[in-house]
This record gives sequence, C-alpha cells and structure tokens, in this order.
Amino acid sequence: IAAKSGLLNYVEGDVTINGQPADLSGVHFSDVKENAVVKTADGRAEMLLTPGVILRMGENTSVRMISNRLVDTRIELLAGSAVIEADQIAKDTSVTVLCKEGLVSLPKAGLYHFDTAPAQLKVFKGDADVDLGGNSTNVSTGHLISLAGTTASVSKFDAEDTDTLDRWSHRRGSYLALPKRSPS
Repeated sequence: IAAKSGLLNYVEGDVTINGQPADLSGVHFSDVKENAVVKTADGRAEMLLTPGVILRMGENTSVRMISNRLVDTRIELLAGSAVIEADQIAKDTSVTVLCKEGLVSLPKAGLYHFDTAPAQLKVFKGDADVDLGGNSTNVSTGHLISLAGTTASVSKFDAEDTDTLDRWSHRRGSYLALPKRSPS
C-alpha cells in the first residue's frame, strides 16, 4: 500500500511522467511526485489516489499532482478527460480536483467524469462540492456543472450517454473487482 497518493497503476500506449516514459515493469509502479505532470498521448493511464479512489485518464490528457499527501490529495486536470471512481472516501482523507475555474471536492463515494473542453463535471454517482468564483455548489447524481466562468450552471444529463473513456473506465473497474484466482 502506497504511503502517498499518485501511484501509476496501469498504462496503455504512450504515457509519460514529466516527459519521461512511465515505467511499469512487472514489479515496479511509477510514483507520481508533487508537481509532476502525467500525460497521455495515444494512451490511457490509471492512477491510485487515496485508498479506494482511482483516477483514470483518457487519451490526450494531462494531470498535475499538486499534493500527493493521503490526507489532502489534490490534482489539476490540465487538458483532456478523466474519470474518478471512488469506492470509498475514508474520513481521514480528502480528494480535490482543480479543473479550469472549478475546485471540486469529493466528499463521498461515487463516479465523476471531468472534461476540460468544454470544462465540466458530470456526476454519474455520488455528490461533489464545487467552488466556482468563490461560491460553493453541491452537484448530485445525474447532474453536470460547467467549470468555466464564475457562475454555477447545473443541469441534468443522460447517464446512458457515455464516451470511450467512460466505457474503458467501467471495464477497468470490472476487471479490478474480479476475484483473484490462485494457481491450481
């Protein structure tokens, strides 16, 4: 178990940390240090944040690790799209995402999809607290919020309208949930 957030757990294709290829040899995982930038080109990546919380990055996405402390994990979505799957958020941990003008806190388990173009957050499951222009707004299941500008604009969205990142994230989550088989 990592003592800090930001363990690169899985990569597909072209993924770099601070411009260097991510090293995920059989027994080694890449540790994402504070202020490091993880970037996918023609690839995808999965990063472990706090226990029970996973960040999945789509193609052409970059994320900066602001703080990799378990009690105060902060990341910035610089470009592209990312999904955060939170099976649990422990009481002594915190996950915050900076995306354009929005500062998003995830107080409970859920499924959250962030985009930078257009800058928005879709809450597939759970609740998110969004600070936009100094005003705090709660965004619940089935709603999206624009993360551009200073005025909160919350609306409903169709949870069946998913993209390739959502479907890949769902497959990865299903794969990780499978019971591990012991050798016969």
